[in-house]
Amino acid sequence: MSAASRNPSLRGFALLVALCAVITTAGVLVPEWQSAQRAARARALVVDLAALNAAVAAFRRDHDGQLPGSDGDSVRAELLVRQLTLPTARDGAIHERGSFGSYLRHGLPVNPLDGSSEVRVVAIGPIPGPDGNGGWLFHAPTGQFHSNSR
Repeated sequence: MSAASRNPSLRGFALLVALCAVITTAGVLVPEWQSAQRAARARALVVDLAALNAAVAAFRRDHDGQLPGSDGDSVRAELLVRQLTLPTARDGAIHERGSFGSYLRHGLPVNPLDGSSEVRVVAIGPIPGPDGNGGWLFHAPTGQFHSNSR
């Protein structure tokens, strides 16, 4: 029989020491894990933005400089997503047997910072900061995607 099992106060002290060790270890590991998670999401954001902007560039190349989502007067988010994720004809029309696309074969990615794939189109002016609603900003004047997450 050990001394701890014979002495209840020694057993309680041993449990207290073990608990302190667990709390201390958690206090070190949890912030490191959270930091690693933030870094992984930031890397995923860079990769996703590169893929989105490459898809826009490819669409423009294949469609005589036309922006995806353009209906002649404006850029519409719903059309932008469809034209990047479905096959299109030369004129940009969605067509099951279109010669071009799909430019994003696995669909529009979710923003890794917030889990949203919503697209907000900014038609004029400078690139705004994120409005916090999540997903993506598409800045029509530059033809570029940006994160809409704070």
